[in-house]
Amino acid sequence: MPDGARELSHRSASDMTDAHIPRSPEEGRSLDRVQRVLASVIITIVLGIHSAAVGLYAVFNRTTIARSDAIGLCTLTGVIGLISTAIILKVNRRRLSNPLVLLGLVPMAICSYLTFH
Repeated sequence: MPDGARELSHRSASDMTDAHIPRSPEEGRSLDRVQRVLASVIITIVLGIHSAAVGLYAVFNRTTIARSDAIGLCTLTGVIGLISTAIILKVNRRRLSNPLVLLGLVPMAICSYLTFH
């Protein structure tokens, strides 16, 4: 038996720790917060790109598309914003009735202003 294998066979299960198990409650809360922040950032980036793409399409093609199409695209921008805000609130363990959900309508407001003003 090689020397390294012999050393590993003599270790007990209590000598090995799992890197995913926090050592203290403070470390567990910190790890939970970091995971929630990272998930929120990823959701914001992924869904924000879709919302921005739809909004920019409506803004830059406002002269070539019908007014009803522009209204639909701006509405879609708002729906994507509301969905992303709701998902972020759920990840952060907040109620969906939180007033922060209205932040999801900001992309729609910007799109509407730039398209129709």
